[in-house]
Amino acid sequence: MANEHINKVTFGERTLIDLTGDTVGAADVLSGKTAHGADGAPLVGAMPNVGGAGGTISTIGGEYSIAAGYHDGTGKVAIDATEQAKLVPANVRENVTVLGVTGTMSDTEGVVPEVASVTPTVAAQTRTPSAGYNYISQVNVAAIPYVETDNAAGGKTVTIAGV
Repeated sequence: MANEHINKVTFGERTLIDLTGDTVGAADVLSGKTAHGADGAPLVGAMPNVGGAGGTISTIGGEYSIAAGYHDGTGKVAIDATEQAKLVPANVRENVTVLGVTGTMSDTEGVVPEVASVTPTVAAQTRTPSAGYNYISQVNVAAIPYVETDNAAGGKTVTIAGV
């Protein structure tokens, strides 16, 4: 009986302890602790103690894997401090809230508009923003140069420049 393990104790008609339906295994018991399995044999714990394990997330969709084991409830997972520092209202579009930060950045933040000028010609023209500009905010179209002069036949000669 020295190596036998007792997993059920009855006294008369009464069951005092019954381990036969227990499902605990060594991996369910904290390392360094002892319990008993369904067969009554002692189980020496194998579950690691990871205490207050924690980590940070630094990318969109980033994940932090929590190691298997006992956790003491003090661990935390947070957004990396460098990434948190970037999450300020001026970096978030106006009226958009990201993780509790409501943005103040306007729709034109950092945009450089150009005021452009064109002179009409006979040929069609396409005017796009010059280097260093994001868009054309205004186009000034010059008047078509138009000159009338008297001619030898007693009429007028009309000269339209640029045509």
